[in-house]
Amino acid sequence: TVQFVHKYWDGRVPKLSAEDQELCVEWSRLSEAVWDGGESSFSMRWRPEERVLIQELLAGAMRAAQSYERFRFRDAVAETMAVARAANKFFNDAAPWRTITDEPQQSARTLFFCVQVARSLAILFSTVMPFAARRLWHLLQQPAYVGEPGEPTAGTDFWRSATLPEVPPGHRLADPCLLFARLSEQRIEQQRLKLRAAASVSEAPAQHGKTVPNAYATVEELQRLGLRIGRIVAAEPIAETQKLMCLQVELGSEKRQIVAGIAQRYKPEELIGRTIVVATNLKPMVIRGVESQGMLLAATAPDGAPVLLVPETEVPSGAEVR
Repeated sequence: TVQFVHKYWDGRVPKLSAEDQELCVEWSRLSEAVWDGGESSFSMRWRPEERVLIQELLAGAMRAAQSYERFRFRDAVAETMAVARAANKFFNDAAPWRTITDEPQQSARTLFFCVQVARSLAILFSTVMPFAARRLWHLLQQPAYVGEPGEPTAGTDFWRSATLPEVPPGHRLADPCLLFARLSEQRIEQQRLKLRAAASVSEAPAQHGKTVPNAYATVEELQRLGLRIGRIVAAEPIAETQKLMCLQVELGSEKRQIVAGIAQRYKPEELIGRTIVVATNLKPMVIRGVESQGMLLAATAPDGAPVLLVPETEVPSGAEVR
């Protein structure tokens, strides 16, 4: 939304026609009615997709608030995600990139709605993702309120204001940027490995019926990973991916196929013959349609790129790592 506003509307929230401005007044009345226990009744000036979006916003904010009050945090987040999905569907269905040429006022109206709901999401997500919410507030060029001590919010019902059109037409937005950085396939695999290790610890039987706080992994649990030395004998990028590479790895008398997110760091020809460390006892998994029968170990460089772990001296493939 922000990128589109910058591309076609000089970075400012599009202005509505005189007739469409009445929508903001009616929107505020609808919000007040819902919070006071009434029902939402839309006039004929609302398009069907706009009604669905605002109904989802009003109902979702209300249900999320009720869930938080009952300490049902998972339900509250689910309601917030439902609002976000409704906003994405509205943007895609309204397709302002198609109406900008033949119906510019319709495109403006669509983006006006999207900016308002972006502000709503900054409030609704502030309870569980305050840092992302703060970045969203920055994009909207409005004061960031995420519930931190010292914020001048006394006497203001921000949750209720999440259902109101509070970003004025003509307001300038910040330059577009990503709210979340994309994780590399290698980082995702590392997190999966951590989760598996944590699950194995949590599933282990407690001693004498007591749980051990901050339990350490044992040497036996480390050995269960089956760390062994492998030698790469073939490597090729996986089609339609930027970071994934399919490796054929020799492990003594056997050969394994491993998928690794190292394609942006290493070229296939640079990997042939390299000695690496492989976790061999992981459950095989399919990544982008290719089966991976293990996981190579790599460190993360300051720039986030993977760096292969290699032995200091020549070690035969298949050797155990202890």
